[in-house]
Amino acid sequence: MSASTLLRIGSLLLLLSVVAEMGFAAGTPAGTAISNQATVTYTAGSNNRTATSNTVTLYVAHKVVGVFSPASRSEGGVDNVTVYFPVQFTNTGNRADNFNISFNSSDPDFTVAMIDDGNANGVFDSGEPVITATAGMLADATKHMLVRVTIAANQPDNIPVTITATLKSTAADASPIVVANPGAEFQFVLTYTVRKPVITFTSSQSDVSSESSRIPGVNVTYTMSLDNTSASASGIVGAATVTFVVHPQFHYVSSTLGGTLSLADGNGNGGTVTWTIAAADLEAADPALSFNVIVQPEQVTNNGTGVTAGTPVYAMNAGLGFPARVQYSDGSNTYTLDNANTHTFNVGKASGAVLTQVTADATSEPGYAVEYTYTLKNTGNATDDFAFTQANGGGSLDVAHVFSSTSGTATPITGLTAVPQGSTVTFYVQVTIPIAAADGETIVRNLTATTQTASPVPPTGGSTSSTDGVITTVAAATVTIVVDGGASSIVGGTDLNGKVVPGTVMNWTVTVTNGGKAVAKDVTERCDHHGQ
Repeated sequence: MSASTLLRIGSLLLLLSVVAEMGFAAGTPAGTAISNQATVTYTAGSNNRTATSNTVTLYVAHKVVGVFSPASRSEGGVDNVTVYFPVQFTNTGNRADNFNISFNSSDPDFTVAMIDDGNANGVFDSGEPVITATAGMLADATKHMLVRVTIAANQPDNIPVTITATLKSTAADASPIVVANPGAEFQFVLTYTVRKPVITFTSSQSDVSSESSRIPGVNVTYTMSLDNTSASASGIVGAATVTFVVHPQFHYVSSTLGGTLSLADGNGNGGTVTWTIAAADLEAADPALSFNVIVQPEQVTNNGTGVTAGTPVYAMNAGLGFPARVQYSDGSNTYTLDNANTHTFNVGKASGAVLTQVTADATSEPGYAVEYTYTLKNTGNATDDFAFTQANGGGSLDVAHVFSSTSGTATPITGLTAVPQGSTVTFYVQVTIPIAAADGETIVRNLTATTQTASPVPPTGGSTSSTDGVITTVAAATVTIVVDGGASSIVGGTDLNGKVVPGTVMNWTVTVTNGGKAVAKDVTERCDHHGQ
């Protein structure tokens, strides 16, 4: 091997040894001068000689290196909150550096900032500032920070949002230091998934398509359904409260699942029905929860006939002040959700009559007129007309009566018109007893008032017609006369076995009896004698 070859090998070995000396924790500090000079010893003939090379000086470059701890994080939680995630960054390069901080979020509703965790305790303390750069960090120095994430309300459930925090080196060449990888970036990746209950609240109304299904006193059922449709949440935190505001012209009847009424008026109309639903019954895996409330158009107002026909009544209508809503919490936020359906209908028409005899059944004499006072109440919930009819009720005499709007002189009528809802009207019924009527005979008449509304619906507990039986009894004088005496009552003479002789005085007893119920007036007695 030639001498020149050996020299080249020696030079290569020297270079490798210099590189090996750079293996420190953060690397040999940038700017460190590394000088190399080579010496060669050789023999020239019999003479040992030494040759020294020129000196070569190298300067260590700045290699930008950094590391996040942790490098990434995956979290889940509620929205409408601000959360803090501790993170630390170490400058593992070989020179002091400043790193600018920037963020990128896949959801603009997530607002992100970096907080300087000055006391390195991993939690946010009042006064700790927002920073946009790390400031100067020595090699191997560690910066403790908090990633602050503010999540807006009403975020979709179970959608991961990726937030990337980027630290970018600002190091520049500074003679004799050269930056090996200027602008190097290091990233911390946070994935946050909103997990919250997603409650659906729907309802239905029982069939009220027919007029008879929505008159005062008839039940109307509202069925509500609650379901937690969250794809990720295990449930809500704490119980849910459901409220149903009852229209003031509704009367509360009952409810399932422990609903209770409050704030109703003295008649049980209006108010609020409240349910408390346990969190365990609204977990995401549970089936929908169903419950109902039963109300009816009220029957108390308007003299007991209830809400007027045609009146609109509302259920679950938030816009008109009659909402049905559920309120629940996810532990950080309280949510209020109105029912998705609203219901309304116009109250149906109920037509009813109550006929009442005011004056008692009477007794009177043949040829006399008897008058009875009656009232008719419109127990329906609309103005109505009423027709009068009558029939023999089985008395010994069949005598028609006269309906009249006035007392005394009869002004015959066939009914009453335009009687307001709940109103009571007075009218009169007159009957004249036949001249030939006998004492004790009766006139029994069934009097009926019938509503005239087309296809009337009777109110609950009522009827579209009302009948009353009136009884008039005949009180007639019934006179009998009996003559007793004669031969058995001879006075001043001799009893000749029932025979009398001239000059004998005799007594007769005449008895007049009225066996009837009336006074016999103008009674005249006369005795007729036959013979001498």
